[in-house]
Amino acid sequence: MLSDVTFKIQRDTGYRNSFLPIVRGQIDERASDTLVLLRMTVHPFVAAFGATWLIGVGAFAVVTGSALAVAMLGFGGLLGTVPFYAEALIATRSLREELGARGPRD
Repeated sequence: MLSDVTFKIQRDTGYRNSFLPIVRGQIDERASDTLVLLRMTVHPFVAAFGATWLIGVGAFAVVTGSALAVAMLGFGGLLGTVPFYAEALIATRSLREELGARGPRD
């Protein structure tokens, strides 16, 4: 059973980065160890902007059949996912290091 201990953090980089994940966690204390469950999301404004942009470009690609619009759609998808997952990996490693934690495969 999960405890009521939760937290919400975001890494301080000293510079602006729209793809920094917002990390929400919940702590589950067990008899032999403690489990920290993490959920990482992008800022809601960034998600809304990206979705609006992708929907617009996708609609343009469907209507015109333009290869450039299809390329923009692919680039937009990569632009949103690659930086987020790179930052999520950094956040996960930093949290593990700070907590002295093992990963699921350790």
